[in-house]
Amino acid sequence: MPKKMDHNEYIEKTKNLDGDTLLFIISDCRMALKAFEGCPNASYYLDEIIYCQMELGRRERRVVEGLMISTLNCQPQDCVS
Repeated sequence: MPKKMDHNEYIEKTKNLDGDTLLFIISDCRMALKAFEGCPNASYYLDEIIYCQMELGRRERRVVEGLMISTLNCQPQDCVS
């Protein structure tokens, strides 16, 4: 019987996982898809990969945005290298 995913719940769950765990889930799902090609849970594993990648991307954007805001808010005397 194929696994069912509550997409909203899973997206929220990824926000509480550390980066190494997200990367492990991505790797594990990829290996499962390769080992069990055509398995009934393939779409579940693909969704897990997508949501973990989305969370990693969200975190990366937050860091970049934070750096941009810090740079924009600095005073000229603070921005001298």
